[in-house]
Amino acid sequence: MRMDTKRIGVLFLSMMAVTFAGQAMAAPAMKLYDAPWPVLSFRFTDATRHTLSLADFGGRVLLLNLWATWCIPCRKEMPSLDRLQARLGGPAFHVLALSQDKAGDDAVKRFFRNVGIHHLRRYVDSTGRSANVLGVFVIPTTLLIDWEGREIGRYVGAADWDSPAVIALIRRVVDAPYPTRDPGTENGLRYE
Repeated sequence: MRMDTKRIGVLFLSMMAVTFAGQAMAAPAMKLYDAPWPVLSFRFTDATRHTLSLADFGGRVLLLNLWATWCIPCRKEMPSLDRLQARLGGPAFHVLALSQDKAGDDAVKRFFRNVGIHHLRRYVDSTGRSANVLGVFVIPTTLLIDWEGREIGRYVGAADWDSPAVIALIRRVVDAPYPTRDPGTENGLRYE
């Protein structure tokens, strides 16, 4: 019996969701990298169906969370991401919760309404391309992206994103001196 790649991927993600579902959420032990990594560009849409890329958030520190409405650990951590955005979100920092739902924004809108998410904006990549480009194999996965659009940390699994430890880490990154930009690049992003 031969299983295709898509079925194997769905089976793997389902097993991971069941594995993480019973675990209590804690503050993530996200350690910053010794050297930042470039982030390849990809496209996604917002709630108004406008196409965006990470370059549209230039000059901000981003907490990029790849998630889906059907992912139990993702569902558990989403309120803490909403509280983090309410507390720290602004011109210097943004929580970009990027849904991987194939059903698109309608599923995300329904989920946000049912769970009481008020501060996060809706972003969707129904193609799953962002996960491929970023090398994400399990959701939720969260990347910390610096002012220049470079990945400086990553955490796999659900977490309590508005914990004092996370807030201190993000404030440290946001309050770091603004880097000098290389005029030959746009926000440090490398385009395909």
